[in-house]
Amino acid sequence: TYSVAGRFVVAVTIDDGHGHTSMATVTIDAGNVPPTPSIASPSATAKFSVGQTITLTGSASDAEDGSIPATRLTWEVLLHHDAHTHPWLQPTSGNNLTIQAPAPEDLAATTASYLEIRLTATDSQGARSTVRRDMRPRLVNITLDSIPSGLTLSANGTTITTPRTLTSWERYAIAISAPTQRDGAGRPWLFSSWSDGGAPTHTIVTPATATTYTATFA
Repeated sequence: TYSVAGRFVVAVTIDDGHGHTSMATVTIDAGNVPPTPSIASPSATAKFSVGQTITLTGSASDAEDGSIPATRLTWEVLLHHDAHTHPWLQPTSGNNLTIQAPAPEDLAATTASYLEIRLTATDSQGARSTVRRDMRPRLVNITLDSIPSGLTLSANGTTITTPRTLTSWERYAIAISAPTQRDGAGRPWLFSSWSDGGAPTHTIVTPATATTYTATFA
């Protein structure tokens, strides 16, 4: 029990009687309530496209200090993929910061990746609180097909058999290729055209709506 307000670090040391010790600590903010941070932007329902500018705006209030200044707000952004993360914005102080939305690691990562945005507020006594918000990408279905159907195409280096629908992110660049090939009967098929008018190998930028790209062979 502390009779005065302040920040105290309490430590306990364990000694096994054979010369080995270990210490654990805990910080106690006596008489001080940690601040309450809030994220205003991006909103809880916002989604991003690759390369989009995202503005990080927030605020925090404190029972003792009142409004927390921007100098004591810290932002961090992580790119999640399955069970691991990548730092997208290292801890940075301030407010109204901007970042560029990432692309997925690869096509296989599109359905299991998202951004985690963290805002930490620290009061004048050093007490802090963190609020988190997940931001999901805009998912778009891209279908790759061929005439005749059943031939193979390539998407970002991955060979697929048509027709095949892939999940992409809006504005994600995908290199598609229609190579010369032979079917199961040994007949050669030569590239004739893409439905979007592109070269045999070219890059598409994922549009906002589901789209089919068809390669015609002769």
